[in-house]
Amino acid sequence: MTPETSATETDSGQKSAPDVPVDAGVVASVGADIDAAARIGAPLPESAHGGVATGGVDSPVVVLDEDQRRVVAAPPRGHLAVLGAPGTGKTTVIVELVADRVLRSGYATDEILVLAADRRAATRLRDVLAVRVGIPTAGPLARALTSFAFGIVVSGNAADGLPAPRLLTGGEQDAIIADLLVGDDEDGRSGDWPAHLDADVRCLPGFRGELRELMARAVEAHVSSERLTGLGDLRMRPEWRAAGRFIGQYHDVVDAFRDQFYDSTELVHRATEIVDSAGPDGTGLGPFARLKTLVVDDAEELSVAGSELLAALARRGVGIVVAGDPDVAAGGFRGASPDVVTRLPNVLDEPAASVVLGTSYRGSRQLADVYERVVARVGTAGAGTQRRVRRPTRSVEDSVLVTTPSSVAEQVAIIARELRERHVFGRVPWHDMAVVVRSRSQIAALERGLAGLEVPTRVLAGGTALRDEPSVRAFVLAARIALGVCVLDDEAAGELLTSVLGGFDRVELRRLRAALRQREADAGGSRSAAELLVEAMQLPGSLAELDTRHGRKAQSVADNLRRAAGAAERGATAEELFWSLWEGTRLERSLVEQSRGTGLAADEANRTLDAIVALFAAARRAVERSPGESPAHFLDQITESDLPEDTLAPRAAGSAVVITTPVGTVDRDFDTVVVCGLQEHGWPNMRQRGTLLGSGDLADAAAGIEPTPSDARALVLHDELRLLARTVSRARERLVVSAVAGEDASPSPFLPLFPPPTDGLAERHPLSLRGLTGRLRRDLTVALERGEHAVAERAAVSLARLAENGVEGASPDDWSGLLDLSTDAPLVSRDETVRVSPSRVEAFRTCGLHWLIDELGGSNSTVASGLGTILHEVAETLESADADEIWAAMSTRWNELPFEAGWQARLEEVKGADLARRLGLYVASREARGAAVIGKEVAFELPIPLVAEGGSDGPLDGATRPGGEHPTLAVLRGTIDRVELLADGSIDIVDLKTGKSEAKTNAGVVDNPQLGAYQLAFSEGAVPGTEGREGAGAKLVVLAGTAKTKPFYEPRQAPFTAEQAAAFREEIARTALEMAGAEFPAHVSSHCLEPFSFGRCRIHVVKAVTS
Repeated sequence: MTPETSATETDSGQKSAPDVPVDAGVVASVGADIDAAARIGAPLPESAHGGVATGGVDSPVVVLDEDQRRVVAAPPRGHLAVLGAPGTGKTTVIVELVADRVLRSGYATDEILVLAADRRAATRLRDVLAVRVGIPTAGPLARALTSFAFGIVVSGNAADGLPAPRLLTGGEQDAIIADLLVGDDEDGRSGDWPAHLDADVRCLPGFRGELRELMARAVEAHVSSERLTGLGDLRMRPEWRAAGRFIGQYHDVVDAFRDQFYDSTELVHRATEIVDSAGPDGTGLGPFARLKTLVVDDAEELSVAGSELLAALARRGVGIVVAGDPDVAAGGFRGASPDVVTRLPNVLDEPAASVVLGTSYRGSRQLADVYERVVARVGTAGAGTQRRVRRPTRSVEDSVLVTTPSSVAEQVAIIARELRERHVFGRVPWHDMAVVVRSRSQIAALERGLAGLEVPTRVLAGGTALRDEPSVRAFVLAARIALGVCVLDDEAAGELLTSVLGGFDRVELRRLRAALRQREADAGGSRSAAELLVEAMQLPGSLAELDTRHGRKAQSVADNLRRAAGAAERGATAEELFWSLWEGTRLERSLVEQSRGTGLAADEANRTLDAIVALFAAARRAVERSPGESPAHFLDQITESDLPEDTLAPRAAGSAVVITTPVGTVDRDFDTVVVCGLQEHGWPNMRQRGTLLGSGDLADAAAGIEPTPSDARALVLHDELRLLARTVSRARERLVVSAVAGEDASPSPFLPLFPPPTDGLAERHPLSLRGLTGRLRRDLTVALERGEHAVAERAAVSLARLAENGVEGASPDDWSGLLDLSTDAPLVSRDETVRVSPSRVEAFRTCGLHWLIDELGGSNSTVASGLGTILHEVAETLESADADEIWAAMSTRWNELPFEAGWQARLEEVKGADLARRLGLYVASREARGAAVIGKEVAFELPIPLVAEGGSDGPLDGATRPGGEHPTLAVLRGTIDRVELLADGSIDIVDLKTGKSEAKTNAGVVDNPQLGAYQLAFSEGAVPGTEGREGAGAKLVVLAGTAKTKPFYEPRQAPFTAEQAAAFREEIARTALEMAGAEFPAHVSSHCLEPFSFGRCRIHVVKAVTS
């Protein structure tokens, strides 16, 4: 293995700068990611470390069957197609063919080369070949097609005196296309596009994806931009005509770049041109000038452009050997031609022999039966002989398991259990198991679900767009603020502090805000925490003055922003801005240390490092491509692009279950394969690809063929079946198929191809230490309740063993509910006064436990309660019927509300303006009826003795409380929103309400304790300014937006009689004694477990989760 192979083939499965010899002078084009990883401190991929190759002639020889020996013995200069079903040993025979040519036929290592389906497959095959051959090589013996083409173009350009090429990544190409489309709209040059492809459509990522696909198909079909325009006219396809003009403009822009840029299809096309034009001595082909044999593994994944490159090499006398199976092609949606193996003579335009490998060595008879049922429905693609294979006769019971859970959560739990069972009982390493989903969009949720159930995972396919990575969003936001293109407001400050750059969690951020608010209050100020946080982030040293850990952490973030802003002022590039931000943190030490561990934290650290390295590499490529480009422009491109970026960053260390799509299984097989989410409308996905711009029709149109819609649907169905066939063929020992069958999901029509579902899988406990602990705790509890002492003893002994080994939750010391009460003392002692709030009386009536939690600080403020508070305070200071004036006053306090997102703020603004309108209408209606406000936010205080009349030391008659001696005095203390003087001289007590669930009829407030408390205080003369006047009762003014026919409701409680006042006074006293006690009633059925009560007491009364 040679130095030039370092870090050029990784597990990412994505397109990036390919591997080329170091003496070709293009190290910079492949080294950006490695350099970034090295500077950040991330460990390099294992493939970058090199190694000592062993093997050679004396290596253990694989025993080949008769068909495989025919392949190895094929004439060196001839062409050969090797057709074989999965498990027939195609890759094995390729390795032996290379070894035979090098070790026995005298080939030099630069005279034979293997092409693999992608970079990951090439990495694996390259290492196997290096060990098998066991001699020094001039270069890697296996490459991906793009890597091979890149090497040819490098050599060809050098021979022609041209600069080295640069590979244009998908994200970079998408950014260029987006810029050109926007520029066309701004310049008024977008009139060529048909009406259904208007500006709103053209700005969508999906449109750009279809446009890139059309461009690739045009290159493969040798359709220039001018010819595409002509085909648009000929076939009445206005979208082709417009795309032809656009593609011409695109090439003009790319050709103007300093370097020669190619996308992957253009690169292979250019390599074909160089091969055809090279001299007899191979001038211009560099390290490939002496090539005699080219072997292609997984040839069913070869693109049209790749086939043309093979034909060009064949014309130079290079022997072409291809191996594959058209039944399992996974790249149909990317333009792969699954029939290249069966049509090799037509592809090369030269005779070619063929060998069918007739024996499968993988799996069991049951697995083979499933595979045969799937491929029987696949179009033959010109073949079919590979299906008549000798299958394994070994029978393994339960080697195929089908499950139809009722929910996605249940599906994840069953899959986790199956994987853990194979790992624990079957001794199968985690990395020898895979979960395959149809779409990349399913991976993230599945990864989180399995991680939560203690199954280590790693993603092998797809990837996430940079803009969707939390760490990337943090760097981009910080860079935007440093450049001055984004304002540092409260939302941005909170996002930065809670990101990877700040390290705060939500609790720490609340503490920081509280500390700033307290400092403001101590200074006599009244500004909100939001205003204070923004100011503190902008003023040097302001946060450090708090002299707390949170203050110092926040100060570090603020200082880092200022340094980056200074770099921006000095003209820093986007990459330099990112380095400035990175070097101002302690991320290098913390993330790298975490990434070298195991578990969820290590996986997350690896994902973060992966994303950061990819971001830095993308920034470097942008600078190299367009040195004068504004950093802000690059940040816009990252934010708008939804395409994953390639990266050579390290993956999580250790063994882990692979999560991938069918494409990610091209070069792999596994002991256990799980097909997850075999759902209707998902697999098969019958949406025809390329229908927006007709990319799938272009090749036929160029050849004068007109496809029919039925043909297109059949091709899609066959592609979907090939993906399923490939997936099930990857399993060596066990296949698990899962399809949710619930109210919102139905299994795929492919499900009948598998055995009937197995019932009862969801009832098994999770096969983990945590799950075992839960089951044993449940068994112990149930056994004790039933008096089954032997069962209880066995469970207790097992729990003791787990506890001795440090398993969390096994020791009774960790069990909730077993500790003694911390105290049985009453909440209020005899010598203290019981304070009773009118609004809390109703809460205590509803549920004493809920009241206690709030009383002890367990309550939390919400946007709704904050909105009500602002309205009350505005109503106190402003007496106006003008809704605009009321809303203007409320708006000045808007930043005090704890919004989680911008959309929530906008929604609440609508609600707030509506409340202002309703309050204005109420004020106007009272004025029209001659009522006057004589008090707002009127405070009162009413002492209530808690002893029986006559001075007895016993409690109030009929009012008892547990816990011994009782207090002797309560104080009813509250604030009345509005006290109004009616036209007849009576007093009306008003309580403003903004909640949707408030009572709206008189009957609903007859027993309202809050209004009752106000009336009691009035009847006792405790309300200032109302002495000597009659009472008109008390009422609610409900301003909530549920009032459709009227702007507000006024449910009224009739004036208290003397008897009613006395009875209510006694009730308050009785309630005060209960509030002061040591035990509090929980209304479990009517409140705690009532789903619409939203009680904080629920967690204290639900049963423990034991499994």
